[in-house]
Amino acid sequence: MTNELSTLEPRTIDEAITLAQAAVASRLYSVASPEAALMILLTGRDLGLTASQSLRAVYVVNGKPVVSSDAMVAAIRRSGLATSWRVVESTVERCTITTRRAGEDEPESETFTLEDAKRAGLDRKDVWRAYPRDMLRHRCAAALARRVYPDVILGCYAPGELDEPAPVDVRTVERAPSPDRLTAGDVLARYDADLAAGVDPDEAHKAAKELAR
Repeated sequence: MTNELSTLEPRTIDEAITLAQAAVASRLYSVASPEAALMILLTGRDLGLTASQSLRAVYVVNGKPVVSSDAMVAAIRRSGLATSWRVVESTVERCTITTRRAGEDEPESETFTLEDAKRAGLDRKDVWRAYPRDMLRHRCAAALARRVYPDVILGCYAPGELDEPAPVDVRTVERAPSPDRLTAGDVLARYDADLAAGVDPDEAHKAAKELAR
């Protein structure tokens, strides 16, 4: 019997456009326009994600698709191309992840350390100081995914990997009193900047919702 849930996924471009419009109108997702939502849906489809997964895990930062590292790993596992994916070490100082691609004899490994983050200037960001272990894991996973499974990831980058302008500190904006309500453009600009800084997408989403109140 056909899975009834599959009927919720758009099967044509017109259905995708309608869903994109509904996603923006719902205000449940931080997406600027139906056009951006449509591109998110198409990017997620390339990764094998459902429509709702795409809207939660794919973001547009300065006109480029940005995908959470967890979504990258999920896409790789779902592809069936990875016979193993294992976090060998995960501390506040370093993260090492190994994977073995189907058909390959030896596993591939990637390591990202706090020293690597310091050389890139990442350690100066609030989210790296607060959650170094998680941020190291995200960066390590994204690098390994893109190197070993480029046909699955398709050139997508994780939050904070792209060379973006200096971010706005969303927490500072939240604390600053202002008699004027922020516009939707202001909220989206701060949201994009937080993603570019490497802030966890869920946290950035929560912060944007607070700003929009």
